[in-house]
Amino acid sequence: MFPRTIRAAVCVGAMMLAGADAPCQTFDVATVRPNRTGKGGGNLAASHGMLTIRNLPLRTIIGAAYGIAEYQIAGPQWLKQERFDIVAKTDAPVTGEEKMLPLLQPLLAERFQLAMHRETKQLPAYVLMVGTKGPKFEAADAGGTGLPFKKANKSGGGRIHSAHLTMPQFAEILSRRLGYPVLDMTGLAGAYRVTLEWAGENKAPKPGKTDKAKPDTAKPDPDRPSIFTALHDQLGLRLQARKAPVEIFVIDHIEKTPTAN
Repeated sequence: MFPRTIRAAVCVGAMMLAGADAPCQTFDVATVRPNRTGKGGGNLAASHGMLTIRNLPLRTIIGAAYGIAEYQIAGPQWLKQERFDIVAKTDAPVTGEEKMLPLLQPLLAERFQLAMHRETKQLPAYVLMVGTKGPKFEAADAGGTGLPFKKANKSGGGRIHSAHLTMPQFAEILSRRLGYPVLDMTGLAGAYRVTLEWAGENKAPKPGKTDKAKPDTAKPDPDRPSIFTALHDQLGLRLQARKAPVEIFVIDHIEKTPTAN
């Protein structure tokens, strides 16, 4: 268990970075260990007051803690390579990833001496817009929940399926799948039923490196189209490359070796 004085100090730092309204709360017990098994797959799960992280890069863990995409984190290159296992427990009545992940913020500050500040920079990005023939999807049923968005918001893969998704949420999902900022400029309000399938194994081109991100500029695999073609043909949407202001979390200090358990 963290000493009370240390917990208070790191809580204040995490609150300042996350925002004035962020709760000052962290885990009661936690173990943090480097994972030396190799690249492989990693996972994150939350249940019954426990958060379990296995074989995830520290960059991914930081992104999960602050609810930001990895492209928003500016820090040393080793953050992508160094992987960790974290098992953390809390006696507080919190369940689910959305409520438990922010509790990682003071933990990262205490165990890795993480210190960051925010900046806004102009970065290559994509803008999500409606195509010339209009959207090809239907409005969601009234009273739908946000759970499908949580399921759809994965870091990889070539399929998005949700019965209740707003366009800002859809843009956020696309940004995480592509690894670049995606801004919603569709002008479509409300929630929709969205299904999109594309060649997810193909890395998206950097915005501005293609001919304005036209559908035929990315090479699709033999069985599935590129994401640009899929958006146009399946949903009646398109991505346009441009520069955009993006909030960046700049790491001022972080230790490669966490403090002892």
